[in-house]
Amino acid sequence: MNKKICPICSTIQKTIYLGLNSFRIIKCDVCGLFWGDYADNELKEGYQRVNIKAYDRSIAVVRKKQAQFLVSHIESTRANAKWLDIGCGPGYLINEAKCKGFDTYGIELDEIAYQKALEVTGPLHVSKERFSSKSFNGKNFEVISTINLLEHIPLDELSQFCNAIYDRLVPNGHWTIIIPTSSGLFFRVSNYLFKKIKLPIESIIRRLWNSEYQYPHTLYFNLDNLSHLLLDHGFTIEISQYVDDVPNSTIIDRLSIDETIPKILIPLFAFGILSINLFSKLYGKTDLLYVLARKIN
Repeated sequence: MNKKICPICSTIQKTIYLGLNSFRIIKCDVCGLFWGDYADNELKEGYQRVNIKAYDRSIAVVRKKQAQFLVSHIESTRANAKWLDIGCGPGYLINEAKCKGFDTYGIELDEIAYQKALEVTGPLHVSKERFSSKSFNGKNFEVISTINLLEHIPLDELSQFCNAIYDRLVPNGHWTIIIPTSSGLFFRVSNYLFKKIKLPIESIIRRLWNSEYQYPHTLYFNLDNLSHLLLDHGFTIEISQYVDDVPNSTIIDRLSIDETIPKILIPLFAFGILSINLFSKLYGKTDLLYVLARKIN
């Protein structure tokens, strides 16, 4: 797909929302989708650049709670079903689903995370190959999950990816999604402060987009344009709600997982996130969106 065309509403009406040294952020003027335009991404670092101790005290804590939350929405009607987690990381979700009786499978491209996921499921149930119609010998699944994964899909592969998920689900199967959203206060405030007030917080913008990683964020959805995308590809949304992204107890460690944020600025940014978390409760939206979609037959 031509990168000048929005992959959701197919319009050519767009705005260069932000221009940074390493990439540009484009916004669709019609549906509000944001996408990253990366001139060149030669960085090959994944989990190896992460401070594992800080990760375990922050992101890992959130992922484990998310796993319990996600399985609780499926287990009553889908016990003993096949569950595929694409981008399974170290295997938190497949481990939780396995403990609840699901036949679990995972796909993970990062070598370090892949090795950890192997310990959960074994070599026959986790793969390093990209998701396709041939993954796991073409098995169909009752549940497919993409947790903090959809925002990494290249712009020109988005429709193909959604079609592949539809094809691999059984009738009335579920696609469970968690994505960062452009509706949250952290996304909106940080972009406003950088773009309008000219505060020197480019490091925060780069962290938001994971622009220094091998697989940066390519897309930022809101609920409306995500709903449009899902409906166009044969899904109906059964549940949508905003969930915690950076709980207060994890803020310092979350900011410390790599060197994107200068250490001297971490206390200041931590105060900012703490404030945003407080106002997000009043606002009713966080920077992380959960959606449970069902395949329409």
